[in-house]
Amino acid sequence: MNYLAQGQEPQLRIELLIQLTRIDSDSVIGALEDHYVKGLEENLACDLNGIKRSALSRAKTRLEEVAQKHEQLKEIEWPDYSAFRKHITGKC
Repeated sequence: MNYLAQGQEPQLRIELLIQLTRIDSDSVIGALEDHYVKGLEENLACDLNGIKRSALSRAKTRLEEVAQKHEQLKEIEWPDYSAFRKHITGKC
């Protein structure tokens, strides 16, 4: 399952997810941002940032893994947040 969509991700989300990885190449980060934030096709994002498609593919796989873990954490934490919000506001 993909948790990240081409051209549909806020810049800040991608930046924060990247911080949870060991991805540190400016070129790879640029290609990820071009793909996920700006919506560029993978080949164009690679060409513009001077990287091989395999490097982007590896980075995308790692970012998807981190995004999956983040979603799993939200699923665990959401019921607690929802109950807290209901208690404080008296609303669901």
